[in-house]
Amino acid sequence: MLAIPDALDKFTEPSVPADPAAWYRPGTQIKEFHSSPARLRALIGGRGTGKTTAIAVEAICKHGWHNAGAKIYILRKTQDSNEDTTLETFSLTWPKLGTAYIDTGVSLFKKIEGGKEFRIPSRLAVELYNKWQREKPNATKQDKIVWLEYIGARYCSHIIFAGVPEKRYQASRFRGFECSLLIFVEADQLNKDDLDLGVACLRWKGADPETCDENGFILDTGVILDTNPPGTMHWIAEMEKDLEKHPDPNMQFWHLKTRDNAHNLPDGYVDSLERQYRKNPAMYERMLNGQYADAFDGNPVFYAFASEHAANSLPWPQGAFLIRSWDFGTTNAIIWSAYWADTYQDAEGKTLTDEYWWDIHEYFALMSDVERQCKACLSITNKIFPFWNDRTICSGVRDYCDVAGKAETDKGSSVRVLHSYEIYPGYMRMGLQESLAVYNRILEKTDHYGKPIYKVDKKSCPMLYTASLGGYRYPVQGEPGFGGDEPLKGPRGGNYDHVADASRYGKYNCLRLIRAEVQKMNSPIGHWGRKETPNRVRRDY
Repeated sequence: MLAIPDALDKFTEPSVPADPAAWYRPGTQIKEFHSSPARLRALIGGRGTGKTTAIAVEAICKHGWHNAGAKIYILRKTQDSNEDTTLETFSLTWPKLGTAYIDTGVSLFKKIEGGKEFRIPSRLAVELYNKWQREKPNATKQDKIVWLEYIGARYCSHIIFAGVPEKRYQASRFRGFECSLLIFVEADQLNKDDLDLGVACLRWKGADPETCDENGFILDTGVILDTNPPGTMHWIAEMEKDLEKHPDPNMQFWHLKTRDNAHNLPDGYVDSLERQYRKNPAMYERMLNGQYADAFDGNPVFYAFASEHAANSLPWPQGAFLIRSWDFGTTNAIIWSAYWADTYQDAEGKTLTDEYWWDIHEYFALMSDVERQCKACLSITNKIFPFWNDRTICSGVRDYCDVAGKAETDKGSSVRVLHSYEIYPGYMRMGLQESLAVYNRILEKTDHYGKPIYKVDKKSCPMLYTASLGGYRYPVQGEPGFGGDEPLKGPRGGNYDHVADASRYGKYNCLRLIRAEVQKMNSPIGHWGRKETPNRVRRDY
């Protein structure tokens, strides 16, 4: 798709571009990007993914080459930011495309206004220039300059680097920005209305009737977003979510991983980047996996959470216990987890045990109560874990909650409501800071292979995963509780405390890894198998 043909009759002048295939080695997703007919395309990736080189090749070798007279805008938040990085990438690309992209003074390629604009060869311009030179073998330098400025300029394409117009000129923003291809670099720094106004500028008359409509407008117009992944609530992320619900063939997104471009990077670059972001999973997701992730202010509560703790679609480990961890209240949560132990022998023949804990599914509800929580729990268990009562697959179901769940109120206790649904949770008393310290020790614990014992399914537990990334955090200055030792709670803290608490209760109640320490506290522990009168009037669920 990107190969540039030789000139007619094998006539080779410096105006014939070199084939980018000689040096350009894009990954699979970038190849898909180049071949996609979508009018709006988004390349979303972190460092070293090759996205800026991809837009340079797309602009020069595809759009500008095939659409004579094309006008391409490369827009960033400011013109200075364009000159700092994007222009540098283009400057590295020109020489790789051969002598066609050297400004000799009598070449189709020309650097204008010190590099804010470039005139670049199109296929038709090359053909016409070579034909003219055959017909005028004795043309002087001045003759060539006149032809290039009055005829060649019309059939060449132009790339213009600029900053996005300032908002104070809202009434006339993007006036004069009409073009055939619009590329927003670092699009995450821009606003949705920048894109909307930019799309309205996609109208430009070309010089080749074969690539234009009956009115002379270039048919192959489009917008490209080149961006690092923003947070999950950013307008770009929301636009992709909406696209998943309402598919549109004119829009397409690609999420680029740095490792997929390792063949174009220095040795050890990706490994170094992974080490750099290992303890910052949100930035790891953004900068290495090209995924949306929320980065938060304030110190994370689960400071030991790292990228290797996250997984997609964790399978059920046969023979594990199904653990349900409960957090009660008008805002409530349940976490379903797999817990199992694996014995092995060390080098001395001593039998040892590794414990594993995977958080597999979550439930979160606002303005709820324990009755509805119980019904949702049983419904989800039957739907997502239909094997819960098959002892060849699941060793049993266990429930855990905070010891405060047994406190009696005017409406009874939360634990008593669970008993009426034949759910009998275990519980023990443990201080907040002690339990958080235990949680982080679990995150730091590895098995005898050096692999973490804990994992979370980030697709089925999106809220817990986001809480682990740093959503569950300590307050910063100006927020309630700043300077104290308690995490931010409630809506101000994104309600992450509910899923985080639910997850915490199950772990410190169940894992033998920490039970020895807990038992030293002589804390009261709830018992299994306690039988009480079931709630006979509850509705089916």
